[in-house]
Amino acid sequence: MTNAIERNSLAPSALRAQKASKIAPMTSLRFVAALWVVIYHTFPIDESSAPVLRGLVQYGFVTVGLFMVLSGFLLTMAYQWFDNPRSIRRFWVARFARIYPVYLLSLLADLPRLLSWRVAKYGFVSAAAATFATFGFQSTLLQTWLPLTVLQGLNSPSWTVSTEAFFYIAFPFLVGPISAIRSPSGLLGVMAGAWIVTIFTSALICAVLVSPPINMEMAIQQHPILRLPEFVAGIALANFHRARRSSERECRRNANIGLMVSLAVFVPLALYAYEACYLALHNGLLIPVYCCFILSVALCGGGLRTFLCFPAFVSLGEASYAIYLAHAPLRAALQAGGLDETIFGWVVYIAMLIGVSVLVYRYVERPLRARIMKIYDNWAKSVDEDAHGRAFVRKVVE
Repeated sequence: MTNAIERNSLAPSALRAQKASKIAPMTSLRFVAALWVVIYHTFPIDESSAPVLRGLVQYGFVTVGLFMVLSGFLLTMAYQWFDNPRSIRRFWVARFARIYPVYLLSLLADLPRLLSWRVAKYGFVSAAAATFATFGFQSTLLQTWLPLTVLQGLNSPSWTVSTEAFFYIAFPFLVGPISAIRSPSGLLGVMAGAWIVTIFTSALICAVLVSPPINMEMAIQQHPILRLPEFVAGIALANFHRARRSSERECRRNANIGLMVSLAVFVPLALYAYEACYLALHNGLLIPVYCCFILSVALCGGGLRTFLCFPAFVSLGEASYAIYLAHAPLRAALQAGGLDETIFGWVVYIAMLIGVSVLVYRYVERPLRARIMKIYDNWAKSVDEDAHGRAFVRKVVE
């Protein structure tokens, strides 16, 4: 791994190229995970479908947990420490600029569907008031903290953005203490602890509630505090990746072995104890599988790395956030227009989704992110200049 002196001696363009080459496989992985969620929500299956196909579709929700571990991993690879409040503030603004424009656009895109549904059920006045309240509340990114039905309903998959927003707020205060753990065994302990907490929490909730109502069940699956261990595991995994003492080849082999062992344990559990493990599957039961899988991808080489670093695949990974947020509103719009609910219709929908998402990434997400950061940096610079000016005046007066 490049040490700090070598990193500082590199030109900014070289640093960006080095960083891009390291995270390219993970970027492509984001596309695969986003596409699996889309398949879970939209792929047309019925009782006549092959059991393997039904299983692949049925378990698409597990990639949400993968996203949360991957989020902690990638943020830690990009941000190792925060040395002052200014750097924390800039991180928060950067994450806001990254997630909010497309998030808000996805809510606006889903407004016609929710409004028309509520108008048909409650009448225009009540529907308009409820939908306005829903939009106002969800635009604050607080919906997973207060799961009231009337305050939710726009672009249902967007709840993960609310949960991730809490992770971003907490990240500067988590990454330092976890990164201070230098020993690989200690970092493995953090990952194991995160896993144990999720299992204990899920078991306790199931024991107390026995059969929780659907609203409570959704709140348990979505609550930021209950999903936080997955994010913490990702932070620990990134530091483990940096702190590994074995060679890359040996570490890759161990990660692959760990992945196979994890799958050998958890796949039968998921397949044959689905009802018993339902909440745990949503809330971190698969953390060991996620960690082994992410580490295997991060260390992969040869043909797999070449494939994952293919520019078109990486571009799809960059558009994965737009794919995730656009898939439900786009499907609703196409259904309202008479989308053919067949495999052919689904393929057409996927092609349109990818095309729309790439355009959103290029012409909405990326430009608005750059614009927000430019505004913030100009503001921060003016504040610094004012502070320096006031300090200079005080010095002269004294």
